Amino acid sequence: MLEKGAETIVEQCLKIKEGEDVVVVNDGNDQELIDTLVQKISEVTDSYELIEYEEPSEHGEEPPGKIAEKLKQADVFLAPTKKSISHTDARRNANENGARGANSSRHNPRDLEYVSSGRLRKGRETVREGLLAA
Repeated sequence: MLEKGAETIVEQCLKIKEGEDVVVVNDGNDQELIDTLVQKISEVTDSYELIEYEEPSEHGEEPPGKIAEKLKQADVFLAPTKKSISHTDARRNANENGARGANSSRHNPRDLEYVSSGRLRKGRETVREGLLAA
């Protein structure tokens, strides 16, 4: 199940293409989750890097400067971290520089199973139907 969820993230959500520079950052999240995502990325592009760093003390804390610069230079970044980088300058600068990315703090292997189960798509369809009916 993890492989299917990782495939959905890599191929459908981020639409990673051959030759794109991909950066994955990890602050100590589940190793099986990280390994599965990196494996799927490696099947699409040879140009990827996994950067691990110490878990910050709180959400929104800026990642180390080296990581911020790598995110900014990437075509695509994936941050399945324990502590969110969503509201950081590093993430904003990466997006402003053209990077596509996904941050998903506190993800675990069970979340990849959810993505692969089709329940995520069904949930989106339910929300869409509700919005159209309003």
